[in-house]
Amino acid sequence: MMLNKRSISTMCQAVLAVISIAVIGLNTMTVEAFQPNPTSVPASTSGASRPDTQTSTTSTSSQLDYATVPASLEVRPKHAKTVRKKPSITSLHSLDELKYFLEDDDRLTVVKFYAPWCKSCKKLDIHFNNLASKIGDGVVARQMVKGDVRFAQIAFGDATRELMENLKIAGLPTMQLYHRDHKLWNVAGHTNTKSLQSELGRLEALSQNDLEEYGEEIDDGVLNEAVEDSMYDYSFLNEEW
Repeated sequence: MMLNKRSISTMCQAVLAVISIAVIGLNTMTVEAFQPNPTSVPASTSGASRPDTQTSTTSTSSQLDYATVPASLEVRPKHAKTVRKKPSITSLHSLDELKYFLEDDDRLTVVKFYAPWCKSCKKLDIHFNNLASKIGDGVVARQMVKGDVRFAQIAFGDATRELMENLKIAGLPTMQLYHRDHKLWNVAGHTNTKSLQSELGRLEALSQNDLEEYGEEIDDGVLNEAVEDSMYDYSFLNEEW
């Protein structure tokens, strides 16, 4: 079939019209795809609306800001261990050591007499050490910290048998409370420190002068008698000339 020039011109115009419509539709879709939705854009602090792309960036930045901990704040690890004072309990082995230890300080001094094989002594050790860590001398971060009360202990053995006999220790464990060389309190057989804490609370309310007067009144003189006896060398006195 032969087409005349008029028919060809009409067909070309129709094709161009279809192409124009398609291009216009494509442009319209592209614009709508990137056009921000006014209802989804949050109000800006400056009063102007921002596109979604900026909103998305701002939201991410805000999340990062909250996730970052300020450098000025100290972050504590979840499983960090609490620094605890390690109690400093002085072990004594002779009457001379006990005498000098007691006279070296004005603070109240607790002395524990025990035996390594004693079950009741082991029960007392837990409470005794806990109390010493709270109110006694101790070490924190390699530094010595001075407490309100001093703690000492004497273990029963061949070297201390005579010492305990001279001090008239009748049973184990025994706790004694001293102010200098005056014995203020004595208890035997206890496996906790409740009575000790009660007595410490009462005595700590007294002044140094009151403690001195109270010690002179209540002291049984056992320690001073043992010290005086130790000054004599009985082997020398009993030697035949």
